[in-house]
Amino acid sequence: MKQNVVEPFFEAIISAIVAELKCRKLLQSYINAGIDMSMFEPNLYRTVFPLVGINTELQYTHNRDWYEDQIERILDIDIADTEKINVLAGEILVGLMERRKQLKS
Repeated sequence: MKQNVVEPFFEAIISAIVAELKCRKLLQSYINAGIDMSMFEPNLYRTVFPLVGINTELQYTHNRDWYEDQIERILDIDIADTEKINVLAGEILVGLMERRKQLKS
């Protein structure tokens, strides 16, 4: 039986979003202490955006702040709550795909 390649593709995108969420959560305590952690931020949006079809500078600009706001939602979730983190990552992916469609309209 032929494996569906779409599912692993979306799983890979969600994994990248989950990695960014967890990293943001872990870096927050240092940020709260006033330490500049910007060089440690993974900025995985640079990987995620092209995978969901966000390729132009206009699309990046339109989605970057929204994406960062969504990543910030991790701050209200326990780092050990894998289910909630995965749900949030899925919501972010769906949101990016919907926003991409709006820009093409």
